[in-house]
Formats: sequence, C-alpha cells, structure tokens
Amino acid sequence: MAAPRTLLRASLDSLTTLRQGVRRLTASAASRRLLLLIGAALFVATAVLSLLNLPPISEDPSWGTVAFVAIVLAPFTALLSGVEYRQTARLVGVEISWPTALRVSVASSAANLLPLPGSYLVRTGALRTAGADRRSAFTAPLGVGLAWVGIGGLLGGGWLLVSTPSIFAAVLFLAGIVLLGLSAMATKPTDAGAPIAAIRSIWLVEIAMTLLAGLRFFFILQAFGFDASMGQALALATSSIIATAVGIIPGGLGLRELLAGAFAPLVALPAAVGVLAAVINRVAGMVGLAIVAAFLSLAPSDAAVDPT
Repeated sequence: MAAPRTLLRASLDSLTTLRQGVRRLTASAASRRLLLLIGAALFVATAVLSLLNLPPISEDPSWGTVAFVAIVLAPFTALLSGVEYRQTARLVGVEISWPTALRVSVASSAANLLPLPGSYLVRTGALRTAGADRRSAFTAPLGVGLAWVGIGGLLGGGWLLVSTPSIFAAVLFLAGIVLLGLSAMATKPTDAGAPIAAIRSIWLVEIAMTLLAGLRFFFILQAFGFDASMGQALALATSSIIATAVGIIPGGLGLRELLAGAFAPLVALPAAVGVLAAVINRVAGMVGLAIVAAFLSLAPSDAAVDPT
C-alpha cells in the first residue's frame, strides 16, 4: 500500500507545482493577452474547419432542442456549480449560504472567460475571505477539480466500455480512477469527524455535473441530426471538462473545441461534429450563466464576497 500512496502523493505534488506554474504563466498582462489571442485563434480556426468539413445534415437543426439546452440544462449546470462550491467550503470547515455559493459560482464562471485561471482564483480567494486557511483554500478546489475530471473519465470510459469497448475507453476509465485517488488525497476535510461524508457529497455533485454535461452534448448532437449515444456524448463532455480544468486559456477557449475534435474520432464521430457540438455547448453555457446571473441580481445579498 505504501508504494501506490507514495506515487499518488508525488503525482499530487506535481499537479500542485503545475498549477502554481500556470498562475505564474498568467501573472503578466502580456502573457494573458497572448494566451487570449492563442485561444481566440484556436476557437475561430477549429469552428471554421468544423463548418467546412461537416457531414451532410439531412434535416434542419432543431433549434427548440438547442434552446432547451441553453435555457434549462445550462442554468442547472450553474446551480450545481454553486452546490459544488458550498460543499468545497464545508470541506475546509467554512459554512457558506446558498445565495453566496451561487454568487461565487457565477463569478468564478464569468472569471473563467478572462485570460487567467479565473474560476480557480475566485474560488480560492472566496474561501480565504470566508475564513479558510491558505493551504486548505488552495488544495480543496484543486482536489474538487481532480474529482470532476476523474468522474468524467470514469463515467465516459465506463459507459463506452459497456457499449463499445475500446482501448481509448479503457484508458479513459483507468485515468478516472487515478484522478479520483489524487482527489481523495487533496480533499482532506479539516473536520476529521466527517471526511467520508464530505468527500462523498462532492463526488455525488460531480457525478450529477458530468451526467448533465453529457446530456447537453447528447441533445446538441441530436438537434443537428447526429444519432450519437450517451457514451459518445459523455466522452465529448469529458474533453470539455479537461480543457476547462487546465485553466491556461480563458474558459478553455479554442482548447475545448480542439479537444472535442480530437476525442470525437476516438468514439466513432467525425471530428467536425465534435467541434460543432463544443461550439454550440459553449454558447448555450454562456446563455445559461446569464440567466442565473440575472436572477441573482434580483435576490437580496446576505453577505459580501470579495473573491480577490
């Protein structure tokens, strides 16, 4: 048992070092502008190539289905993100109200559109402001992010292993197991009396978020006439999760679409279809975020949150 634990600890230390490197990389205004330009170029290039190489679509897109994703499913993603942040706060011994959790969630998602790892910085800063110690405020969001990617790998890889077994599905599944192990090491609650409950609640939230992300891709693919399975949709959702979690390019701009195009052929979908689905999913996510932000602007503020 000692050897795997040592390996996991070394991997976690490496990820922590990588995250610190990302923060240093985005520290200067010049580097942030460069990363934003790179992301924008990737986004435009992949979107254009996708449109030029799309397979024939036999019928008009179902814009009603796309609207359902943007108006119903995307806001639920933002709400679940608020639940995730509240559970993260509990993990480090801080109690956050629901309105505050939702506000931090929306602020972190909006900050992810900036040329820096915005979501991570906002959540870390908000935890510090709420009373968490420096180390816990840093490692807890990292551990939750690892759980998010890990569960994406487990669900996507597991679904594909059952429906259409492949080496890619097996690698995705095993990677998910490793990342969940790293997550468990990073998300050690300050309240030693309830570590299992705290971690379990976070994992349940991540499962819900990943399934919802998969549903968004599934309905988008169906809306454009592509008969994709839920396993294929979950694989594309996992690529989007990975790109967002990297945090180097704002909101995974361009990187989400590029990874979706890379993942699509591995699950028997044209690369152009994967890119198109990622582009539509990004726009739907922005609409959903705007809806939740509009509702929150009408709600009374029970506490000020300074995410810096």
